[in-house]
Amino acid sequence: MKKRVMAIFMILAMLFIAACGSDDFGKSENKSDKKDKSEMSKDKDDEDNDKKAASVDDEFILDGPPNYDLPHVDPHDGVFTNEHGKMTFNGDGNSVSVEIDSEIEQYTGLPAGKYDAEYFFYNPIEPAGYRCEYNEAHEMHFIVDGKNFVVDVGMVRDNGTRFTTGVDCTTADMITLQGDDLKHYYEFRLIK
Repeated sequence: MKKRVMAIFMILAMLFIAACGSDDFGKSENKSDKKDKSEMSKDKDDEDNDKKAASVDDEFILDGPPNYDLPHVDPHDGVFTNEHGKMTFNGDGNSVSVEIDSEIEQYTGLPAGKYDAEYFFYNPIEPAGYRCEYNEAHEMHFIVDGKNFVVDVGMVRDNGTRFTTGVDCTTADMITLQGDDLKHYYEFRLIK
């Protein structure tokens, strides 16, 4: 009996360790680590294609319950600015007016210019991912003229050497869009 209990304990411990070490567990990872892994499996053309818009119909998006026991947050409301543009939210949790320059386009894939878009925050946690409130988001989806543009959102840490996504990385007064490397991130702050 003792051997069975020990064997079950060892199996559970190994499963726990495997889950903690997986890239999908928690999804608060170092973006430079993520880039290193993606560079091994993708060539430059694939990376460029990833930044291009996909049809909204091509995406599988599941609305799901929050993955964490977090308090409800009201949608963004007001003007968020940065030296490369602004985003104006009306508080409905669905629409945003965007005005951004070509640098943000170059590093995030969002189209430059002034336009209205639909948006939502997303948590891609496996197996399917789901729409979520900003306080647990890993991604922000912008739907512009029927195309879905996906940008990682999160927080720059450790003097700009690490970018994390997930719980409490996007706040009521700050949305940080991640460019294709740690040199290019865009903190949009609420004008009060």
